[in-house]
Amino acid sequence: MKHKDFILMPLISLIEKALLPMDLYKGRVCNYIMKEYVLQTLFLQLTGCMEQKAKCILWDIATHDFEFRRKFLHKLNSDQGEYSTYKSKNTVYMTLIKQLQVEKIDDAKKEKLLEKLEDFRNDILEKSIAKEWLPRELQNLNISNLFNIKSWGEKCLFEESSGNNKVYEIYESLYDHRNRCSHNTLSYQGDMIGPKKIKDIGGESYASWFTLLVLIDMIYSELYGEFSSKSH
Repeated sequence: MKHKDFILMPLISLIEKALLPMDLYKGRVCNYIMKEYVLQTLFLQLTGCMEQKAKCILWDIATHDFEFRRKFLHKLNSDQGEYSTYKSKNTVYMTLIKQLQVEKIDDAKKEKLLEKLEDFRNDILEKSIAKEWLPRELQNLNISNLFNIKSWGEKCLFEESSGNNKVYEIYESLYDHRNRCSHNTLSYQGDMIGPKKIKDIGGESYASWFTLLVLIDMIYSELYGEFSSKSH
């Protein structure tokens, strides 16, 4: 698969492939251990995919912009580590914005992206086993409020302030859980870990984490699609 095809592949497709077939097990797979195993596996697949997409986007830009390539190879790439932090995600966003010579995504495009995010919630999360596994969080997952365009940064991906803006806080909790899962830190806690602990750590946030990753993917695809059409 070429970089462009991989970058523009919707992250939603991975979620559909993982969750929709699980409908066969509704009413059967209900224990927290099994639920956490499936959701954690999908979570790691999604975070890993977004990290690779971030790398591919910057590499593709470096292929066409030689001045950017110099900065990228000199320090920018090494500074990003695994491209898992909010800072890295924002670096990719700001690089795309600069390449397109715009200040930000305009509000009309933001509203369209949020409409697609609503469709993701209603057509995939609500119609899959996620509704059975994460009922309370899905009930509280108000897209228009939680991901309101006011929480999107003027000169960054999302504002890093607290208060009514929860998007950055969601990403920070996502990042913490990503590290717990990828480094398997839960296994080091011995008798402290049980079904209830796993439920408390992961079960309360997967729907919002998945939704935020899908939103970032949509933003990247929107901007990269414009960049690709101009540069290729």
